[in-house]
Amino acid sequence: MQGIHILNEGMIEGIGLGIPYITMLLFIFGVVMLIMAILELLIDKKVVLGFFISSPVLLLISYIMLLTNAYKSVDDVYTYTVTIDENVSFVEFDSKYEVIDKEGRLYIITERDKNKNE
Repeated sequence: MQGIHILNEGMIEGIGLGIPYITMLLFIFGVVMLIMAILELLIDKKVVLGFFISSPVLLLISYIMLLTNAYKSVDDVYTYTVTIDENVSFVEFDSKYEVIDKEGRLYIITERDKNKNE
């Protein structure tokens, strides 16, 4: 955009992909514990209370994380330290960029998410 001078570029890192793996591990661990509890019940006719309590809890937690999209990956966000000329239209600027911070004539901005504007 004309009239915007980039002085510095930075990055805010998004959420990594570790959360889906944790969710999957919780789910697998819960299923394994539930199978072990059922086998213990069938073979030895004993009820292992810890397995019957913890496995549904782990399955429930992983299911809630799946439903709420808690694992949703967030892309990295790039920030820019810029100066803005006086001839720049604020309406046009505001439609493309979001001001994160302002220090005198220096603005720290990020590009607006195009999906949110549609």
